[in-house]
Amino acid sequence: MQDKITIKDIAKEAGVSISTVSRVINGSSPVKKETKERVLKAINKLNYYPDALARSLRVGYTDTIGIIIPNIANPFFSTLVRGAEDYLRSKGYSLVICNSDNAVDQEKKLFNILAEKKVDGILYSGIGDHLEKVNHINIPIVFGDFVKKNKIEYKILEGEYTYESGLINGKKIKKLPDVVVCSNDLIAYGVIESFKERKIKVPEDVSVTGYDDITFSKMFSPALTTVKQPIYEMGKISAEIMHRLLIKKDDYIPVKLFQNQVIVRESTKRR
Repeated sequence: MQDKITIKDIAKEAGVSISTVSRVINGSSPVKKETKERVLKAINKLNYYPDALARSLRVGYTDTIGIIIPNIANPFFSTLVRGAEDYLRSKGYSLVICNSDNAVDQEKKLFNILAEKKVDGILYSGIGDHLEKVNHINIPIVFGDFVKKNKIEYKILEGEYTYESGLINGKKIKKLPDVVVCSNDLIAYGVIESFKERKIKVPEDVSVTGYDDITFSKMFSPALTTVKQPIYEMGKISAEIMHRLLIKKDDYIPVKLFQNQVIVRESTKRR
């Protein structure tokens, strides 16, 4: 196996000093154009890749942001991630995507892993009821979701943000309510399918709503009534807030509220 290429090898190939190679790689100070070109040519010829860990220890940052989400397979979170990634890439950051599978223990582990990897910040869209236990992690955290509760009569069935969870919980509903309000569209798909298996008609017998308005919701049968969120924009703004915290060193915690929109379709009706 070939020995690891170092800046010493690059300096020898380019006929310059090690400090000159370091200045070219880190952009720490100006280098003559022809000298820089020789160094870059040597880097390309020898397939040299800078040691990111060593650089991070030297400069104090990694240009890397972590994002913790329940499941990238959920179209909501894939769109959220894309919004964040597009913005961060334009600012020179890399994004590390972590799936928690809606497990509190896994989320805690991921926070620690990202801290060990020395990420500059963490974007978070998850369970959120345990975050006081990660206060020891001295890394900026931006929340990608906000919730406001109203006092209404309801019963909660706990589950995951998946079609399968909706299918299971739908079967647990014995006495039909006026409406089943689901935490996301995938759950709503599962609930409606479970009702179909029991010959329960939606919306004639019970209304069902989702949340997120992912791509397939208007194609589902019946077309799903849901709440449309600016998902891509939420990811982008979360990343923008993180960048602002890291670069401008704001002392306050910024909050951005998004305007949601109820999309009424075939899965609900007035009673």
